[in-house]
Amino acid sequence: MRRGLLDTVSARCRILVALEPRVLAEAVAEVLDRIGLDDVVLAGRDLPGGNFDVALVSGPRAGLRAEVLVEIPVQGQSRVSGPDTDVPITVLTPVEIIEILDRYCVAAAPRAEQLAALIPRTNG
Repeated sequence: MRRGLLDTVSARCRILVALEPRVLAEAVAEVLDRIGLDDVVLAGRDLPGGNFDVALVSGPRAGLRAEVLVEIPVQGQSRVSGPDTDVPITVLTPVEIIEILDRYCVAAAPRAEQLAALIPRTNG
């Protein structure tokens, strides 16, 4: 199922989160769960089976099947690869990960807007 790069769809994306350090993976998975637009799979020691629309990874994963691969290594250049694209990206914050997902795997609503609605506003 192609999403984001070629087609605009409203179906839920299946997203694998396999980032390092583990605390980053857990935080990104929790935020995506709270946004509630995707089916999020947090990788453990073993790679979950099946196909993914997007995989967020920090290192190689043998047997991984994903339409879009977002590589965010602990050190080095991050990049997005998938149908018709293979580009370097800059990722400095977890919010930028959400924005990259919005760009490359379209959901029913923009994840970044949903995240902003979840963050309490302060007066001052």
